[in-house]
Amino acid sequence: MNPQPPAPGISRIPRVLVAAIALALCALSTFALIQAGVFYFIYTSLFGRVTELTGLDVWVSRAITLALCALVWCLPWHLLILPLFGSAKR
Repeated sequence: MNPQPPAPGISRIPRVLVAAIALALCALSTFALIQAGVFYFIYTSLFGRVTELTGLDVWVSRAITLALCALVWCLPWHLLILPLFGSAKR
């Protein structure tokens, strides 16, 4: 019986690369889930307030809520913050 030659060592670079890609995919998935959770929280809280304040039908309330969510989501927040920095002393 002939002894087998030792297996060549696997380079560390592919293992590190695979681990980095897996970590990046986990981070992206986590950020996507957090973003979806924040949107769901904003939607449900706005929907409750719209329904209570207007007393309209559920579908009309949903339409109003989605319009308000789109407005909040697309609002350029930096325009609200910039005037605060304009008065600061340099």
